[in-house]
This record gives sequence, C-alpha cells and structure tokens, in this order.
Amino acid sequence: MARTKEEKAASKKRKADDEMVETSKKRRTNLDDTVESSSKIARLEPKSPIVQLPHTPGGTVPEKKEKDEMKKKKRKSEAVEVDEPVVEQPPAESESKPVAAPGAKDVNVAIEIKEPWRVGIKNFDTKTKQQKNHIQKKWRKRVKRDRQAASGSTGSTLQKRDAKRQIKASKGDVAKGITQTSRQAKHRLNLLVHDVRALGPRGLSAVADRQQSSAWSLSSSAGGLFINHDTVFAKDPATGDAVLIAATPHEIQVLSIETSLPLRKFPLKRGISIRSFCLDPTDTENVHIVCDNGLSIVWRWTEAEMRHRALFPSDAQFVTGGLAVDQKHLVVYLRDTEGGAAIWTDEELYVSATRLHGMQVLSEGEYIVAYGPESVVVGKRKELDSNAANYVWVQIPMKTGVTCMDARITRTGGTSKKDKRHAKVSLALGGKSQGEIYLYDDITSVFAQQGQASLPAPRILHWHREAVSAMKFSLDGSYLISGGKETVLVLWQLETGKKQFLPHLTSEIERIVVSPEGDRYAVQMGDNSIMVLSTSELKPVANFAGLQLACPVSGNELTRQDFRLAPAVLHPHNSDQLLIAVPATQPKTATEAAEARPFLQTFDLRAARHITRQALTRNNITDFTIGPEGTAVAPPNLVHIAISHDGQWLATVDEWMPPPSDVAFLSDSADGVLEERLKRREVYLKIWQWDEAQSLWTLSTRVDAPHARAGKQTQGAGKVFVLVSDPVSAGFATVGEDGRVRIWKSKTRVRQSLAMTGGDGIELKEWVCRRTIELPKGGDERADSPAEVVNNDQESLKACLAYSEDASLLAASFTTSTDTTTLVHLIDASTGDIKVTKSGIVNGSLEHLGFLDRYLIAVTQQMVYTWDLVTDHGVHRHLISEGVLHLSINSTDGTFAIVVGSEITVYQPAESQAVYKGDCKKKVAATLVGKGSKGYRLLLEDATVRTLAPSRYALRRALPTATAVEDAPLATLPAIEEAEWAVDVEMTGMLALPPAESTTRGRGPVFEEAEDDRPVVRPEQLASIFDVGQSFALPPVRDMFEAVVGLYGRRPMVQAAA
Repeated sequence: MARTKEEKAASKKRKADDEMVETSKKRRTNLDDTVESSSKIARLEPKSPIVQLPHTPGGTVPEKKEKDEMKKKKRKSEAVEVDEPVVEQPPAESESKPVAAPGAKDVNVAIEIKEPWRVGIKNFDTKTKQQKNHIQKKWRKRVKRDRQAASGSTGSTLQKRDAKRQIKASKGDVAKGITQTSRQAKHRLNLLVHDVRALGPRGLSAVADRQQSSAWSLSSSAGGLFINHDTVFAKDPATGDAVLIAATPHEIQVLSIETSLPLRKFPLKRGISIRSFCLDPTDTENVHIVCDNGLSIVWRWTEAEMRHRALFPSDAQFVTGGLAVDQKHLVVYLRDTEGGAAIWTDEELYVSATRLHGMQVLSEGEYIVAYGPESVVVGKRKELDSNAANYVWVQIPMKTGVTCMDARITRTGGTSKKDKRHAKVSLALGGKSQGEIYLYDDITSVFAQQGQASLPAPRILHWHREAVSAMKFSLDGSYLISGGKETVLVLWQLETGKKQFLPHLTSEIERIVVSPEGDRYAVQMGDNSIMVLSTSELKPVANFAGLQLACPVSGNELTRQDFRLAPAVLHPHNSDQLLIAVPATQPKTATEAAEARPFLQTFDLRAARHITRQALTRNNITDFTIGPEGTAVAPPNLVHIAISHDGQWLATVDEWMPPPSDVAFLSDSADGVLEERLKRREVYLKIWQWDEAQSLWTLSTRVDAPHARAGKQTQGAGKVFVLVSDPVSAGFATVGEDGRVRIWKSKTRVRQSLAMTGGDGIELKEWVCRRTIELPKGGDERADSPAEVVNNDQESLKACLAYSEDASLLAASFTTSTDTTTLVHLIDASTGDIKVTKSGIVNGSLEHLGFLDRYLIAVTQQMVYTWDLVTDHGVHRHLISEGVLHLSINSTDGTFAIVVGSEITVYQPAESQAVYKGDCKKKVAATLVGKGSKGYRLLLEDATVRTLAPSRYALRRALPTATAVEDAPLATLPAIEEAEWAVDVEMTGMLALPPAESTTRGRGPVFEEAEDDRPVVRPEQLASIFDVGQSFALPPVRDMFEAVVGLYGRRPMVQAAA
C-alpha cells in the first residue's frame, strides 16, 4: 500500500509539473503573439507613449533578491536612444498570474508616460540640456514621419530611410514587426545593390528599366484562332438555351446560339495551349480539357469552378467521352508514342505503330474507331455483355491516305438496344488524292473468324476537286454531309445518290458537327469563323467569327523568316474598330496564292466581334482556283491601307504578278523569269468612299500603275513603298520605286461642264494626283539633282514617307544600294516644294520616318534617331536589335514605339531612356494607335490582340536619366561627325552614377532638372519694335509680327554658341 501511495503521489506530481509546463508554454505563446501584433501596430503609430509592465512569477510581490536580478536584466536590455520600446520576456517556468500595477484595474495594463522620449533612454535625467533637446527633436521627427506614413504621403526619401532602419532592425527580434511595405522597400534596395555590384553603372540602367516599365502595363492576350477540333453542342441548365462550346489555343468559350455572343470564357495560364476537349459523359456540365503541357483540366462550364490533374503519360493530344467500364463512364485519351500512338484510359488499351489523329467511341465503348494519315484502327469489346475494357483490335492500312473520318453504329434485326448481335458499323473516310469519299456500309466483318475476316469494298462518292476536310453522318444516317476547299457544303442522300449543295460560303470548310437533336449543323471554316445552320432550310441561325489575320504556316521556316506585317488601321472615330487585310482562308502552305490577302475585315476589338468582311480585289473564293498545270491561281494581294482623318475615304494598294510557271518558257534563268514577271506586274491604287446606307466601301477611283518602274524600265507597274493619309484634310500621299512622291486629292466629277451628283444629291468625287515631287539622289552627285536609278528591281530600294501632325510638311527618303548618303527631304505639302534636305540625320538606309511634336523620328536597322527640328540638332540615339521592325507614333501621350519581332520598346523623344521594354512572346504583326487614345494595340501573329497602355497609377521614378559621355559609348556606334550632333548627345542604356556632390545626408540623390533654355526677351527689345513714334508712323503689321517672332523664335544661346 505504501508503494502504491508513493506511486500515486509521484504521478500526481508529474501531472502537476506537466500542467505547469503547458501553462507556461501557452503564456509564452500568447505573449509572443502580443509582442508581434504590438510591433506591427507600432509601425503605423508612435512607439513610445506606453510601457508594458513586466510579469512577476508566483503571483506575489517579488523578493528583494529577485528584484535585483530583474533590474540587472533590465539594465542589460536597455540601450541609449533606442527607437523601439523594450518589452521584458517572462520567465519560462512562470504559471501564476502577474501582479497588477498600482492604480491599474487589471493586469497587463499600460501606464501612460507624459514624456515619451524618456522611454528606452538610459539616465535621461542626468543628460545635459543639449542632449535632451536632441532626443526630443528626434522624437518629434519620428512622430511626424509615422503620421505621414499612416496618411500615405511618405516621400521616396522617407521610404529609403525607413528601409535602412528596418534592414538594421532585422538583425534582432524586432524584425517580426516589419510590414509588407517595408519588405518591398528592402527588396528594391537589395536589387539596386545587386545590380550595381554586378553591372557597375549599367546596373542603374536595369533598375531604371524596371521602374519605368512598371508605369506601363501589357494586357493579356484576347481572341485567337479556333483550334481545328469539333465543337460541342450543349444546353444551359439555367435557361435551357442551346450553346456551343469551342476553343482557341488559350481559352474555352461558351457561345450563345441565340445571340451569337460569348456567354463565358475560361482562359488558361500564359504559355499553355489547348489540344482537345470533350464533355464529361457522366455530367454534361463538365468539360475535360487536354493541354499541351500534359495537364488535364475539368471545367464546370455553367460556373467558374475548375479542377485539374496531371495526366500520365503527359503527352495526350486528343480526348473523347462515351466509354463505359465497370458501370462507370470514362473518357478515352489518344497520346503520341515514339513513331506511333496509344489509346488509353486509366490503363493502356492499344498501341499503334503509326500516327493517329482522331478517335470515336461508339455505343458506350462497344467499338472504338481511330484514324491516322496512313491507317484506320478498329477495336471491339471481347465480352459483349460486360463492361470490361478488353478489346480485340484490327489495324487497316489505307493506301489512299485519310484526311477525315466519321463512324456510326446501327441495329438491324433487333428491337432492343441491348441486343448487340445485330450491330452494324458504317464508316466514311475522306481520301487525300482527288477528293473521293470512301463509304463502308459495315466493317464488322474484319472481326470474323480466322480466314474469313475481310474488309468489304467501299462505295465511292466523288464531287470534291481536292481532299475532303470534314464529313459527318446525319442523325438518322440517311445523309452524309461533307465539305472541303471549294467553300461548298454537300449533302449526299445515301439511298438515292442525289446531292444537295450549299455554295458560296465565306471560306473553305474545316469541321462539321451535327447537334444531338439533329436539327442544326455547326460548320467551322478556314477564316476563323463558325456558322450554325438549320438542317431544315440550311439557313444560318448563328455566326461566330474571330480575327481573321493571316497566320504564318507552322513549321515553315521560310515563311517565318519572311514574316510580313499586316496592313491594318484603326477607325479615326472609333479606336476599337479595326480594319485589316485578311486572306480568304488561313494559309496551309507557304505559297503566294495561299498567303494573298484580298479581303478587308472590320472587327470590334472591345467586344471581340466580327462586323463585316468585304472583297477589295478580285478573288477566287468560289471559282475554279487551279490552273491548267495544276498550280493554284493567286488573287491580288493588299499591301497598304490608309484611312482619311474623317473616316469617309479609304485608300488601298494591291499587287499581282503571274506565277513563275506561266512565264518559265520565256527565260532559262531565275533572274530572267523574275524580270518577265515584273514586266507583267499589276499595281492598283484604289480609293473607296464609305456608303452609310449599304454599310460598305464603294469604289470611287482606281489608278493603274500609280508609280513607274525604277530606272529605264518601261514595262510593268512600279512598286508602291508607302501609303500615308493626310491627318488634317482628305488626302493621301505615296512614294514608289521611281523615286517620286505623289500627293492625291479629290475633286468634283464633271461631265459636260456640270458637276455630277449621286442618287442622294451629293456631288460625286474623283481622285487625281495633285503634286509630283522628284526626290534628289543621295549619292556622290549634287544633292539637288533628281534621282536616277539605273538598275532594275533586283537592287535594294527603300523609301520612307510621313506627314507632320499639322499636315504642313512631308518627310521623305529614297535610297538605293549605290547611295553613299541617306537624304531626308522636308516637303511643303501644299506647294510640293522641297524646303530642306538633310544629309546627316542617320547612318545607313532608312526603314521608317515619323513626326512627333517638334521631333523627327528616323529608324534604321540598328538604331533609332531623334532629331529636334527647332534646334536642328540630334537629341538621342537608341540601339535596337535587328529584324523586321515597324514604327508607331502616338501624339496623344507623346511616345513612339519600336517593334522588332516580338519585342516592343516605347520611348519619349525628350528622354534618353526607354519608358517601357517588353516581350510579347509572339511576333507582332501590326502596332496600331487610336486617334485621341493613349497606348498601343498589338496584333500578334497568332491572331490575338494585346493592349499596351500607361498604368492608371504610374509609379514615381526613383532614378534619374543620366546623360551619356561621348568617349566610350561612341566607340561602339557608327561614326558620326561632330557637326551633325550636339555636344550633349545622350545614349540609351548608358546611365552614369550621380556625382558625389549631388547627394546629401539622409535625402538620397538629388537629381537636376532639365535646364530652361528658352530665349529671354527683354522689355527694351519689345519697346524697340512698338515704341517707334506716332501711330501713323508705325511700320506694317506684318513687319512687326515677324520682328516679334524673330525674338521669341531664336535658337538657345548655348546651342547657338556650340
């Protein structure tokens, strides 16, 4: 019994000790939380008005020895002029309640101190008066700073000071109280230190680029081409309306058939593309999506919910539903293997030695049919009365090749769906050769016993001239619907062999889908549109069209190297309305016929909705497009588009040359064939007027060969290099390979001395060439001699043309490969006279010219030059990367953008540093500027649209734009004479550290502002003009005006002296 009592006592004691330890841990945790939260709050409030009372163990007043020990600990923890209040930590073994302070109503109550600067200061009363004043002054500054931080008005200097103090405090326990804002400040300082240490003075340039780029924002991609995949019919459970589910490479779209508008979109993360999708067989409100990175996403398209999981293996390229295994409905995936493909669900079902592109599941997995370009694979479930995933597979090679497939299962001789002994599988295949369709009534004979298995002879249906792109059985199986490159939908009546046609569609047919009810067809076409037709009348009930920009042929390196910019403009009255030249269908091959752009599409960028499409040249969209030798007939190609300032006139330039095969018999060499083609080249300048009643552009004037060929060549039309619009009045200007600038204006059409009017009584207009200016040659001859190009089109000819903002000047340039100097001519737009010819603005041949306020922007393949027209000096030079580039100027926000490939850089003419640098990851096909709007619209090569605009809340620049030194930077640039540039030329990317005298303690760098170099006019100078005697003796007003302008329009004294 005694031992038992001892054990009980020991157990009770251990239990009490454990409770004491747990209580101590809880109190320590609560106190840590209190310290942490109080330190966070203290960052926004003055730190020192209160002092936390120390806790005492035991619940009674501490003894004298314990008091002395606590005082020693407190002295050790105190420091002179500490910014943060010191909080004592309680002993770990304490579990009793602390003693309340005298006069306090509860424990842990803080006592307010009337002199807050005493807190944390050792022996405050013994300090001198000067030291006390210093402490009080420091405290007041801190309170003021904290109040400014709380109100959000803290400047950059205070942020840097706070960041330094927080970095210092992070070495101790006070680092727990650092706020998110201070962490960001610390991170920015660390980046600055890292860049300066790693790159030296150029590190400041990297930091400046980041901070300047943050003032601009690049939106995510919108739009895109519909992927070549069957769309899905569904019904919205909330409204019962029919919808169509389609996909672009970057998003899934739910489209309303009733309104022809998108209802919902599910965008994927950047860099991920959609390969395939299908409805969940168990829940039709879920969509299975297979991505190119191996991710399988399940999206509930009626809501915003999404789930995703990683596939294994991760290279699935196709997904379809309808397989029933073990009383569960599964989706079936098709994935690539080395040289072949595999069909699998949760496990592998079949591995093919050849590629497979599509798959279809029939009767809940009773049959699985897949096809590729060389074969067809058919799988049949072994046990007909079971749902087990055990199949017998037959692979059928196809010598003619396969482009598309559709299969259908029917029951003959049975009354129940479960009677599977009489199943018949019909198969339709599209051949590659001459557009044949191979129709097999029943292919189940391939599963007969050994020695009896055979494929029956097909029934051949032939109408299409080229390979069939899509085909589908109707719901009842009595019709087969097919389509191809002929833009004709063909309906085959299988019992009678008769055909029905729906001709003159907008583009070639790529996909056909029949609705589950059989009352609608969804036809996806090659112009990035989907049309929904009613099966009874074959009339469109809905149309969904995206941007029809011509995209480069994938995998063709030649096309990607010769990437051409898309002719496009924004409407001057509606900056969201895009006018762009588009092809009849997306090119599949890199040929002139496939890549020609004869159509004009009007597209709403804000709503991402197609408005109209109009043919501006002859086209072969519904005609026979194959020549006698089997070559495609190429339509004319739109190369330039410009719209007038009022949006009433549209100017276009289209070109056409015969294919090489048509003139190959005239010459034995490639150069000779090219010359024969150039002799037969057709170039037309067409000017269109907007017809509001018909909502289309009507042709007003067509000018054949607006420019002649270069040199002494007389046959054939000359190439038009640039077409620009007058920004003030109705007019256009062109420059061609003949080295001439032509200004085009309208006049009233006259017949028998009477003005002609239209049906609405408005006078008819016709366009004529009002001025022709021959540009001087930039060679060794005199600069005022006309340009005479001796050679033919094989030489490198380049020309640039641009209007000034007020349309008073035209800047023009024309260079050949033999020119030694690049001349820039400033032309009076009203008279056609060349006012000034500049020879030292750039080195090398010009690519683009443009005006921005008082500056002239000139672009070559390696550099961008900014020239001040007022001071007649160069301002900045910016190095750029080589490639296909284009220039866009936005006079509203005072910037210009240079696009090279996928990279875009935005500059301000008065700044030597770019305000934005970014990469769109895709090549930019066009950079557009809306009238009166800020920023730029970017059309990418994959038919997506992005917007680059200044941020609403731009960050304040923290670093200066330092001027460059001429010595080292100019060694890496082309040689330029000193007389051509001002002494203070600034170079992009060459930032220098601020001098030591430009910094002050605690305030950071002090940046000098731009010096005001405007001329100073003294009162006596004005008096010499106006105070000349009596009023009747005053000089002419014109002379007085010119004298005043002469005073205020003088060049600055510093630059004049230079």
